[in-house]
Amino acid sequence: IRETPAVEILRLLQEFGAISTWHDPLVPTFNRQISSKIESQDIAIILNLHKEVDVIKLKKIKYVFDCTGKLKWARGF
Repeated sequence: IRETPAVEILRLLQEFGAISTWHDPLVPTFNRQISSKIESQDIAIILNLHKEVDVIKLKKIKYVFDCTGKLKWARGF
């Protein structure tokens, strides 16, 4: 969690009115919130692609913006 841009990005999305949640297989809870299920999302922004992330479930999301450049099939980077 230290040095991650995720907290600030989530705050900005919510400030602009986005209904946003987060998923992290390594951090089940943060600030009294629970990591959401990855398959229940309409859009995903990948900031850090942990090896524990289920890429098959990720591929089922309509729009995936990959900031890591590791998912060649996704948009972004």
